[in-house]
Order: sequence, then C-alpha cells, then structure tokens
Amino acid sequence: MLFAFVEYGYPLLRGIEKLCKTDIRFLWLLDEMPAPSYATLCTFINEELNGPLEEILREINSYIFRQEQVDLNHVYIDGTKIEANANKYTWVWKKSCEKSILREFGKLTKAIQEANETLLQY
Repeated sequence: MLFAFVEYGYPLLRGIEKLCKTDIRFLWLLDEMPAPSYATLCTFINEELNGPLEEILREINSYIFRQEQVDLNHVYIDGTKIEANANKYTWVWKKSCEKSILREFGKLTKAIQEANETLLQY
C-alpha cells in the first residue's frame, strides 16, 4: 500500500503518516507509540539521514550485528532449496532428497535387471 503514496520515486510523507495511523504493519512497527506527523518524518529525514547511504546502511548493520550477535565468519548450509516462484509445496529438504534418490535408484536398478532378464530369454 506504500506504493500508492509514491510520487516521482519518492514516498510522500503525508502518505507515510496516514499509513502509520491505519496500516497494521506500521502500527506493529510503532509498538503502541503515537504515529509521527509528516513534519516529524521530514525533520528526521533532513537531520538524521543526511549522510551517504553506504554509511547509513553500515551503521544499521553494525547495530543489528551487535544487538543480535550475528557472526559472519560462519556459513551454515541446511540443504534447503528455495525456488524463485516458491510456495509451500516447492521446498525440498536434503534428507528427503537423499531418501528419494536411493529409492528411485533402487527402482531403476530393479527395472534394468528385469529388462536384462527379459532380453536374455529371447
């Protein structure tokens, strides 16, 4: 719904103010705090977000890493496959893949043996 309040690629502050009062997602983010006015949003953007975007993102990331104790030195792979057009039926887990591969390989081996036996009879 935020896209309804965008003009020339920039969100309209009055639209954001309205969303803070009506949209459940914005209300959850506010956590029972009163919705800011468009003037408050404008002041925040002009005074607090005046640095380069890379610096702002770096500060946000460092804050999250400190608060949540995120460690970027380790990578964890659980075998989960995520498709571009994912829904609840497109998830594939590593263990189920391994089981189904072994099962299908067994079926294929049995079919080849039966085909070989049939060919040997002729």
